[in-house]
Amino acid sequence: MKEKRIWIVLLLASALLAACGPQNQLDAGTPLQAWIDAPLNNSAIPEAAYTLVFSGASIGDPIGNFDVLVNGSAESSVPALYQTSQADANYSYAQYEWLPPSPGSYLIQVRAYSGDQASALVQAYVVVGGPGEEPLPEEGISKEPNAEEPDAPEELLLIAIPSQNANCRLGNSSTYFDIVDTLFEGVEYSPTARGQDNLWLYVPGPVYGSNCWAYIESIELFLNGELVVIGDVPLEILPVVPYPPLPTATPTPTLEPTATPEPTATERLPECSDGIDNDGDGDIDMSDGRCLSPDDDSESS
Repeated sequence: MKEKRIWIVLLLASALLAACGPQNQLDAGTPLQAWIDAPLNNSAIPEAAYTLVFSGASIGDPIGNFDVLVNGSAESSVPALYQTSQADANYSYAQYEWLPPSPGSYLIQVRAYSGDQASALVQAYVVVGGPGEEPLPEEGISKEPNAEEPDAPEELLLIAIPSQNANCRLGNSSTYFDIVDTLFEGVEYSPTARGQDNLWLYVPGPVYGSNCWAYIESIELFLNGELVVIGDVPLEILPVVPYPPLPTATPTPTLEPTATPEPTATERLPECSDGIDNDGDGDIDMSDGRCLSPDDDSESS
């Protein structure tokens, strides 16, 4: 049963990539994007090993690998399998065998990498330990017509609205990180993550398309239309991700003292004109009776 399910999921993922359906096409202006093909968002899966299937597209270099995160923690890095291309976009997919540690709610997130570029995180919210899978028709088991469907988890929508224009930076510091984008006053944005101290939001930059960090002080959050503080936002829709490391300062080079070379025989003055008492008798140069001329190179003879 499990092997058939995995095989069918992979066939569907391959067919989706080959057909380049509209739900898995690269958005205009986005050079790198990822999708989660299985499980679907807000789905229930049994408490057993489950094959996660995800795909992505890139312009330029093909996708090299996908990062898989569960509840905000890194789970695995999975190499991508190149499948096909359309126009100037490369489409890839991968899979990961995930074993849930226990029943409960989980947030599955995936990010694609192409060269030194990383896509935005995509996510699927699942409940482990829910009803079993619907049997395949060829096994001769049909679903009861009056069976009740489980209630789907409530769809949560988080919107961020700046109360004034807000800078969006490469990291969580106005001192160490450059401004790469701007969030405009009164415009709605969809943050994808938060910092561990609940002071910065991770947001897709609206102007240049790169993810960046915006300080929470000038931003209001609305969860399903209700004003909330960032600490009350559920982790499944606003997970915690680590801040980037602070830039390393370039060390000031240490100047080593340069030794003065000893003069060569051709550079040294004769003893009778060098201003030195060479024979230690108290008389210097021509005042020493032994010097016959300034060119004499011996004060002692």
